[in-house]
Amino acid sequence: MKNKYKTNVDRNMKKILHVMEVLPDKFNSKYIKFANSELNHLDHTFISFKSREHSPEQRTSKGRGRLSIIKALLSKKYDLVVFHGFFYGTDFVWLYFIMTFTTLKKRSFWMTLGGDIYTFRVEGKPFKQKVKQLIKAKTLSKVRFVGAQISGEADIVRKHYNDNAIHFKVFYPDPIGYSDEKLPKRTNNVTCKVMVGNSADPSNEHLKVFSELLRFGDNISIFCSLAYGPEEYKLKVIKEGKSLFGKRFSYQDKMVPPNEYRQILADIDVAIFYHDRQQAMGNIFQLLYLGKKVFVRSDTTSYLYLKNLKLPIHDALSINNINVSELQHYDVDISYIKNKLQNENSASQCKLLWSNMFDELLPIVAMNK
Repeated sequence: MKNKYKTNVDRNMKKILHVMEVLPDKFNSKYIKFANSELNHLDHTFISFKSREHSPEQRTSKGRGRLSIIKALLSKKYDLVVFHGFFYGTDFVWLYFIMTFTTLKKRSFWMTLGGDIYTFRVEGKPFKQKVKQLIKAKTLSKVRFVGAQISGEADIVRKHYNDNAIHFKVFYPDPIGYSDEKLPKRTNNVTCKVMVGNSADPSNEHLKVFSELLRFGDNISIFCSLAYGPEEYKLKVIKEGKSLFGKRFSYQDKMVPPNEYRQILADIDVAIFYHDRQQAMGNIFQLLYLGKKVFVRSDTTSYLYLKNLKLPIHDALSINNINVSELQHYDVDISYIKNKLQNENSASQCKLLWSNMFDELLPIVAMNK
């Protein structure tokens, strides 16, 4: 998608090609608006592999699908190519050859999304998936520049893909954004409302968490955000939640506007994220900002990152060892948490990090063309 918001584009502007999996998308679409408004000293072009629906974004697109992307990647007019994640259900074979036999590898930047890093976990997976991961690893071994908010994610990239990868700390704009607007309080405060997971992705381990929470009985109610993820798994979670918790189980299975989702999070007392990798950081930041108690597995990079920030995060692996009082108890300095998050994860910090990355990286790429 060509930057439709820009008029009289300076021909001397550095040209950035952004390759995305799908548009529209809550993170990708937000980033496009962010880049066009906050990084407008650069000439941005956006292309995607897939489209969910017709939209203004897609109508201004330079094209979608493999052929359009191959043509764009072979073009030498782009100073830097930013790959927003490497899922793609990809035919990595053609990308491997382009990386190997063209200058693309010298001007590629992988903005990691989390799950795209952890596809190296292929034990027990079908042979075809193992082969695809092998080709992906060989392709990404050629990508030198990596973006991640959490340094531990960059360490994993170096271990499994490219031991010489250079890390730039950047993150995506929060689709919700921080706000101190007063939200209506929940009328029913009889039980502790526990949020389990952030999506209908199996990595949330909903059923495992449900089994741990059963012993709290009527002292808690359960809420699940299931707006995206495999339909079959979503229906399984809903069925099991209703069976185990009855009327104390509720869920949201459609995408809602940011303000509405903020209200949903404001109604939560405790949130448990049982992923065995970094995930749900946007939800975690919002919940902490709203003064909610959050549990994350201590064997993840996100847990270590939050601990290093001195934020009050709790170990999801310890749920089976606590009672209902310990589950609910939460005595923290909310002002400290808000200030910390505003400094670390604000819109202004997001702009600063992306601007610094482009300013530092573009001259390096230019010297190595």
